[in-house]
Parts: sequence; C-alpha cells; structure tokens
Amino acid sequence: MAYTLLIDIPVFEEKPGGRAGKVIQRRRLAQDCINLQLGVQKPLQRGRKQFSRGLLSLAAYVRDTGGHRSEYLPNNAPEASLKEGIRRADVVCITGNNTAYFDRVREVASQVKAYRSDVPVLTGGYHVSALDHESLEICPSLDIIVRGEGEIPLLEILNGTPWYRVPGVTYRRNGRLERTALPQPLRPEEIPSPDYSLLPDSLDSYNFNLQGTRGCRYRCRFCSNGYFWRQPRSMPVETLLEEIRYLATALTQGTIIHFSDNIFCDNPARTATIIEGLRRIGPHLRYSCDLKANHTFSDQIRKMEEVGFVKISLGFEDAADTILAKCHKSLSVEDNVRAAETIKSCSGILVEAYWLLGLPGTNRNTMERNLSRVNHLLRTGIVDVVGESTVFTPLPGTPMFHYPENYGIRLFSNHWPDFLRCNFRPVYELENVSRQELEDYFLSF
Repeated sequence: MAYTLLIDIPVFEEKPGGRAGKVIQRRRLAQDCINLQLGVQKPLQRGRKQFSRGLLSLAAYVRDTGGHRSEYLPNNAPEASLKEGIRRADVVCITGNNTAYFDRVREVASQVKAYRSDVPVLTGGYHVSALDHESLEICPSLDIIVRGEGEIPLLEILNGTPWYRVPGVTYRRNGRLERTALPQPLRPEEIPSPDYSLLPDSLDSYNFNLQGTRGCRYRCRFCSNGYFWRQPRSMPVETLLEEIRYLATALTQGTIIHFSDNIFCDNPARTATIIEGLRRIGPHLRYSCDLKANHTFSDQIRKMEEVGFVKISLGFEDAADTILAKCHKSLSVEDNVRAAETIKSCSGILVEAYWLLGLPGTNRNTMERNLSRVNHLLRTGIVDVVGESTVFTPLPGTPMFHYPENYGIRLFSNHWPDFLRCNFRPVYELENVSRQELEDYFLSF
C-alpha cells in the first residue's frame, strides 16, 4: 500500500483594483440583486470553499482499485501539516488544471522538494497536458506530468511500475524528456465518485460541482474539454444518484449543487432517469446546470423545475453568427434566444447567458452589436443575468492557443497569471482590434 499527498490549488479570489475592480464589484452586486428577486439565494455561493473534484476522484480510484491511501491538503495549508504530509508520502500530486495558477504549482513543487528531495512530484490537468514538455522544462521540481485522464497512470505509479511503462506520462530520463502513449479511457462504470471524506472541513463549507459525464461531443475551438477527454463517457446514473443522496444528508437544506457536464441534457433518456432519481431523493437540495440550445426541451425543463433546478446556463458567447461559426459553435444567435425563451415560457428557472468577449472575428461593429444585444436580452427578460467570466482568453489545450495565426490572434506573452477569464487586460490582440480597444470593450460590457 502506497501513500499519496494530494495538494489542491482550486481557485484564487481575484481582487483587481482601479476601474476594473469597481466594475467587478458592481457586476457582482447586480447579479446578487437579480438572484434575490427571483428567489435564488446566490447560486454561485461566493464565500464557500472550493476543491478540485478530480483530486478526490483519483483518491477514490486508487483506494478502491489498488488499496492505496491518500491525504488531501489545500495549497494554503499550515506549514506543519504540509511538512508532515510530505514526510509520509510516497508520491505528491499537485493539481495543474488552471493555466493562470501554474506559477503557484511551480512554487508548491519547489516547496515540496525543499522539504524532501527524493519524493516524486507529479501534476496533471488541462494546462500541463497541453504543455507537458514546457512545464517540465521550466519547473525542475516537477518529476512527472500526467496527460489526460489520471486514474490509471497514478495507480501504476503507486503500484511501483517503472515510469517508462506507465501510460500517459511525460518524465525525465537520462537528461531527456520522454512521453508514453495514453492509456485506454476508463469505462463508464469505472469512473469514480470523489472521496469526500478527505476534505478537512465540514462539507457544508464547500461549493459542489457534479460531473456525471467526462468530455463533450462538440469541439468549440475556445474550449479544451472536448479535446482533453478524447471521447465522452457518462458514469452510471445510479453511481451519480448515490453521490447526490450522500450530499443530501450532509448539506444544509437549499444548498445549490451545479451539474458541470458540458451539456446536462445531452442524452434525454439518461437525463429523464436522473430527474426521476432526484424526485425520489426529495426537495433537500437545489440544482443548476449548463445546457446547449439544441438540447433544450420544454417537457424536460418543466420536470427539472419540479425537482429543484433553479438556474440554467446557456452558452451564447457572442451576438454575431460569423463569430460563432469561426469558433465552431454549431449554433446561431437565434438558437440561443429560442432556447432561453423556451425555458422562460415553461418554468421560473433563472436563465444565465455565458458570454465570451473578444473572440476571433470581433471588430468594432460586432462589439457594438454585442453591447446592444445584451442590453436587449436583459431588459426584455429573455435572460436574467450574464455570467461573470466574460473575457475570452486563448487557453492551452485549445486550437486558438496552439494555432493562433489561423484565427487572427496575436499572443503577447505566456505569463500565466494573466490568463484569467476575468482579467480585463487581454493577453492578445486581433487583426482588426488592438489590445487597448479590447480592454476598453471588456470594461464597457
């Protein structure tokens, strides 16, 4: 039996100053007001703690499949706890999902090695999977990058398999960087639920995102999800419902849980089974989810409201069909409007619009159209709120980052802390729109 120390870097609270800080503060107050008017008590539940579901899922898999133990620590854990965890660990695993936080991953890895130089330090996730060689080159304290799905590689490492035989890893060997082939994806029935027992605080102090499906069948050019997981796979409905039943016993009544699948209603028959399961669990919890316009059906929306859904988010992204087509969005602006109207016509569920400002194809005319269209959607009540993450950022793992010239994007730097979607200072400019014009546009929006 081996022991893994899991170090989490889930999210940082952004506190920009100046005009940007005032804009963010005003936007959050406005969103709270709208939520309260509709009887939704802050669905984002700001102030609650965050955790990375993937880490807890890894812990559950290696426990159930290999009998290995894990300990979970947030990245800001007391130094004494960190030192003690490192002392016991056979492997230290750090989250590497968020591009903007990669510098923090490097700091934590260096801290681990300063305490104990012989322990293997690995990381995985979207960012490092896309930039495995670069990540190892700039961070000598990292030993292994796990690319893609992490359960099988971590299990093999804990079992003592030589690194060159572990599937899906990048590592150093004789002064060179080596890659192994990716493993076969987990079968749906092998996808684990998280081991919530590892969280150090009361479950009621955390935000919860449920992921019943890994991956997405669509390939939007600004999103890495459809590329990272290779093929969509859904865990058995009963496994998902068992997790929800457990949370219903542990969380305060009315707590909102978000289904973070890219498209909650992707499979209507599966969704109907989940809804009936939620009906049996009862009214203890509230739910939110993401939908795609062409997967929005009135009968299902009515049933979702009956079992406690209070918010549905739709990916509008932009008000210009030419821009949506360039992003391979597979939808039109009017498709999204009709989906929002469908939700409004058959339920009282809050409708949130995701927007991504500054996508390739943006010009001065489309910027004005976006400002006008969002104003119209909000004033007419077609949507209730526009989500906070409204700034497009070309992220590693997406075609728009790796082939920017194909999209008219000029990247300025790879200073990763700037790669935040709430950062009003863009890391790029477009063919017809300067960096300063984009920043002014973001603030005006």
